[in-house]
Parts: sequence; C-alpha cells; structure tokens
Amino acid sequence: MAGGESFVDQVRASSPEAHQYVEVNQPGRGGYRVVAAVVALVYATFGVVALVVAGDVPASGRAGHLLIGLSLNRATGILLLAAALVVLAGVAAPGNAGGFALTGGGVLLLLAGLFFLAVFRTGANLVAWTIVDVCAFWVLAMIVFWCGMHLFEAEDGVHRGALGDSPHEYQEQA
Repeated sequence: MAGGESFVDQVRASSPEAHQYVEVNQPGRGGYRVVAAVVALVYATFGVVALVVAGDVPASGRAGHLLIGLSLNRATGILLLAAALVVLAGVAAPGNAGGFALTGGGVLLLLAGLFFLAVFRTGANLVAWTIVDVCAFWVLAMIVFWCGMHLFEAEDGVHRGALGDSPHEYQEQA
C-alpha cells in the first residue's frame, strides 16, 4: 500500500458510504428493552415449567418431556433460566452497556444453540434438545440480538461504528 497505509485506512478514508454503522438514538429504545424483557420472561417461564414437569425423567441427557413440541428436562430448565438472567442483565444495564450486553448476550445464546444443534444426537446433549428446540431457542436469541443492536445512544446523534468511532474521524485523518 502506498505510504504505509493499510487497506482498512484506505476504506475508512474513501467515503462514509463505504462504512457500516450502528444506528444510534432510536426513538423506540424503551420498546426494544420491553421486547427483550418479554423474551427473558418466555425463557424463564419455560425454564420453570421444565423444572416442574420433568421431575420424572433424568435431570440431563437425551430424555425429556414433550411440551408443545419442545423437549424439556431439568438441565433444559437450568439453561433457560440462565438465558433469562443473561437477557435481564442486558435489559437492566443502562445506555450503551445495555446495547452491548444484549447484543453480546444474543450472540452467546445463538452459539449455545449451535452447540446443542451440533451435539443433539450424542451423549453431550444434556438438555435433550432436537432441531425444533434449537430453532425455537434461536428465534428468541435473534430477537435479543436485534433488540441489543437498537439500544445504542450518542450525544451528537452521529452514527457510530461498533467500536465507538465516528465516520468524521476518518475523513479528518485522510
């Protein structure tokens, strides 16, 4: 590259249209927090139901009760309650910390679902999930992720990069 300039520096200096930014100051930020809280409530409800109804099956493993097409055992209940706590922590975190927490929590939940999808026919499937269970978990995790992406705030209203940088900083450097 000319003058020791990296490809990233060239793209940053090229134009604001060459960047993707996290939108900030959405008017519906409170609504997104409410939606994420509802998802946490759904996770918690199914977690408690799993702990209550799955008392006669092994606590973990490939056996579970079927409830509206979902397989539940006590390990599932614990996992769903933990997922609810992750989401509630993001909902309770103020400002941009809540955005990062919900976005990161959504990614974490998606990865947990991916893990159980990868092992659902093995002994490592402690939560007795099937593909249907993972898909239901993923739908809720994507809602959490989406809500987190819309919570970011900035004083000046300028779009920010995921790391907090402004497009104007790059134009000034060029």
